[in-house]
Amino acid sequence: MIQQVDIDEYNKQVEAEITHIRDFVILHYHVTNRRDTPFWQHCAEMELPASLRHRIELFAETGRVFRIPNELFTENSWVQVMLGQGITPRQRHPVADLMRDDELNHFLESIRRHVESTVGRLPRHIDYLRSYCGVAGGAAAG
Repeated sequence: MIQQVDIDEYNKQVEAEITHIRDFVILHYHVTNRRDTPFWQHCAEMELPASLRHRIELFAETGRVFRIPNELFTENSWVQVMLGQGITPRQRHPVADLMRDDELNHFLESIRRHVESTVGRLPRHIDYLRSYCGVAGGAAAG
């Protein structure tokens, strides 16, 4: 049976996804410190879409990020780009003030253990390359 598709709803979803991708790409270009050519100067001075300006302001103020349902990029992706491009929140996320020190330490420790566990199950980089990319030994050191 062929499923009936609401073309208007589909178009709205596609438009929203393109907007999210556009904002994520513009973020990389706009907040970089490069100013060595007219291109980079233009990127730094360009007017931002309101949706991206909101994300940057929210993060710059409190470190908050959000993910719109079905958005391609995760919260971690947004945080990594913003921090990596030099946007440092002026204050910590307010949820940190809602937790006692022992609760916050436990929460952060659980994240650390999860990351350690995940990393511990991953192959070494060279082993991954050999397995999935057909890289022969010898030229690349482990």
